[in-house]
Amino acid sequence: AYEVTPSTIRYNVKKIVEAGSIDHKGGNGRANKITKNIAKIIGQYIRKNNTISVHKIANKLEARNIRVSYRTICKYMKS
Repeated sequence: AYEVTPSTIRYNVKKIVEAGSIDHKGGNGRANKITKNIAKIIGQYIRKNNTISVHKIANKLEARNIRVSYRTICKYMKS
């Protein structure tokens, strides 16, 4: 069967008392470069011209003072 160490039990009890849950808190890690606002702009470009290249999207964003690499846009579109 499963053997749970006393330290694991203490840790989880403390977590429940402090946070109300043992769920992962989240929020750690790097923030996304493409925000919801930028994603909306990219979507508009694609709706206007669905054959537009990621290089052209990056250039159009650059013209709006939004610096995003074409590689980042490509990764975003694949996800």
